Amino acid sequence: MICLLRNCQHQSEIKSYLCEEISEKKSIIKVSDSTDGIRNLQNEDRGWTWFQSWNFPERKEKICNITHKKEKFFRLEIEYFEGFSPHYFNGYKKNFPHIEKIIDFYLLSWPRDSAGNSFLHGDFSLGNAVLLEKKVVFFDWEHFYEKPVPHGWDLLNLLFEVLYYSSRKFLYPEKEDILLMKKHLERIFSSCTLLQNYCNAPLSELISFMKKNREIWGKQFSKFPILYFSDEQIYFIDNALKN
Repeated sequence: MICLLRNCQHQSEIKSYLCEEISEKKSIIKVSDSTDGIRNLQNEDRGWTWFQSWNFPERKEKICNITHKKEKFFRLEIEYFEGFSPHYFNGYKKNFPHIEKIIDFYLLSWPRDSAGNSFLHGDFSLGNAVLLEKKVVFFDWEHFYEKPVPHGWDLLNLLFEVLYYSSRKFLYPEKEDILLMKKHLERIFSSCTLLQNYCNAPLSELISFMKKNREIWGKQFSKFPILYFSDEQIYFIDNALKN
């Protein structure tokens, strides 16, 4: 049985399907017949290869496999992981323990070079995370970026995305959410030395990096929730986190 999951969502040129075989084995199928879509799927394959190399080094079989590769058609088959998938719509307070587990996993395991840089997932979101008993698996590597980026950048994107959805009903985030986020930021800044420039205005710096490097995300640049904070909200949040 094959079910359509996403049909070129957020200006993506990729279709995603859930495939369940008679043996109850599940996989994710991703296909594209456009230049941009194929480029993103090639990124996805590289991202999964890199992720597997350090998160599942004992495995011989690949998690992500290219099953069709032609000039105008590309198809990936990705192993489906059964686990817990948190949702950003549940807000910061309810997601706090899940965010903790992701931060623990990232700071302990995510590779960095001697200068403090790492590779970028590019869409590091609760919606792309599956929490297993001892590991965290991240899906959707379409924006995988193999040039040096400050270690921890992906974590900041995840935190502010959760904050965005947590505060959508209000003009500004609630005080409790700000206090919880401060705890997370203190851990990240103490471990990720190249993010020190972000300490005084983390949201402003995060958005500035995205705008300066929008080629990483191409046509899908505008899908990221943090870009929809107003200037007033950005100013308020950065100052609240600093005080």
